[in-house]
Amino acid sequence: MSHPLSRVRLAVAASFFVSGAVVSSWVPHIPGMQRALGLSPALLGLVLLAPAVGAMVAMAIAGGLGARFGTAKLMRYATLLYCGMVPFTVLAPHPVVLAAVLALMGLGIGALDVAMNAEAVEVERAYGATIMSSFHALYSLGCLAGAALGGVAIAAHIPPAWHLVAVGLVVGLVGVASSYGYLPGGEAAEEHPPLLVLPTRYLAVLGVGAFCSFLAEGAMADWAAIFMRDTLGAQPAFAATGFAAFSATMVVGRLTGDAVTRALGPAGVVRAGGMLATVGIALPLVLRHPAAAVIGFGLAGLGLATVVPNFFSASGREPSMPSARSIAAVSSFGYAGFLAGPPLIGAIAQFTSLQAGMGAVALFCALIAGVAGSLRDGGQPAQDAQG
Repeated sequence: MSHPLSRVRLAVAASFFVSGAVVSSWVPHIPGMQRALGLSPALLGLVLLAPAVGAMVAMAIAGGLGARFGTAKLMRYATLLYCGMVPFTVLAPHPVVLAAVLALMGLGIGALDVAMNAEAVEVERAYGATIMSSFHALYSLGCLAGAALGGVAIAAHIPPAWHLVAVGLVVGLVGVASSYGYLPGGEAAEEHPPLLVLPTRYLAVLGVGAFCSFLAEGAMADWAAIFMRDTLGAQPAFAATGFAAFSATMVVGRLTGDAVTRALGPAGVVRAGGMLATVGIALPLVLRHPAAAVIGFGLAGLGLATVVPNFFSASGREPSMPSARSIAAVSSFGYAGFLAGPPLIGAIAQFTSLQAGMGAVALFCALIAGVAGSLRDGGQPAQDAQG
């Protein structure tokens, strides 16, 4: 069977869209589940950590599984688990059951994340051009589509279980079908690879950059509206526009990110992105006005848009191990940042102020600019050593 590159690229793009669409379809139902289970904000926060924990566990072994069975098979079974679990999120009768379902869903998310990014690296290598950012743009568009359809389902009073069963079936079928369009070489790699391998020093540096970027994204999702409302005095409706601006400019940045990366090079675009995100988050800290926050958070989304695609692309070209394994290493760092960010900002806010917490986010964005120099145009480290 022939696998023309355009078909393979479409298959991988579908995987990214599926990943974003499924998780964002569940998000609009979170307030309803909070009321149904009587969850306090603190308990809800703990429950919502479950998918990130599951994803990190999956990433610890997904690299080995991808090396053993190939990215196509890993993606196929991860999609079945991911999409199969999503309807049960609104059927859980107890917080512990909900956390368990979300953790299983997270296992699927983590394995899918590794598989699709590893395949994206192979497609990018076959194209001989920078195209990673376009795949991540499809993930962002999937998030927007899933959230929008979830909102429509709630407004139309469609039972949540029916909505998520439909999402799981339709989107799951698309995801599984897309795995059959992957490159043939992704079906098998090593015969008896170990499940766990230490990342190289180069991958650890890339992981630090991914950690900072994911931390900033998680902090924006959880704290942007609260910061605008409580610190800057914005009305609740206007406070929601801060994260909306961040999300919208991230989509724009990813849609145009490949062209910008080709023009500036990976190191240049990541350095500029980290600096732009730093300035954007610092802007409302200096001007202390809600409008400055909307503008600043929009700049931050634009700056961060190309950071993770470039770190993943570079890690997938690490010559000492298969793409699935190197992607898993950097993804694990990233999800650790996503886990650590919101509680870290909350702790800083508790003991000092939320303004100081957002200032810490700006510093992490500055660190992204600092590690950008580790990126090479060909994705190769100047020197390498086992970490």
